[in-house]
Amino acid sequence: MNKVIRNIIFPFLVLLFSCDKPGLFTSCKDCLTQEPVDAIIDAKIDPFTETNYYPEINVYEGNIEDGLLRNTYSADRSTVSISVPINKKYTITATYYREGICYIAVDSATPRVKSESDKCDKPCYIVYDNKVDLRIKYKE
Repeated sequence: MNKVIRNIIFPFLVLLFSCDKPGLFTSCKDCLTQEPVDAIIDAKIDPFTETNYYPEINVYEGNIEDGLLRNTYSADRSTVSISVPINKKYTITATYYREGICYIAVDSATPRVKSESDKCDKPCYIVYDNKVDLRIKYKE
């Protein structure tokens, strides 16, 4: 009996918390009436270091190894919004200097659009997979 329950609940949880598509719960406040061609990637960063240096944000199209630098920003707040075309992979780096040591945080996103016609009042489009976390995880 325990094995049967595990075989039923596990696939349901995988679908519920999947990162590939928005889950079963859709926020209609994020709905757009027209299908977007661009998306905003929200990058969370550590805005200041001990030397009050703003981290440099580099946006690469594709993998970082491809070397296709799209843009460079200087971040002065905890979230940076980056406008990019949808359905392409972007690798984003944040360069921090702390106590003379250079730290580089890396994350990637592939902004996509989902058509939603059942869960909201009107048919609309929702952009997902558009968030990256570039905060330093390990601090001494």
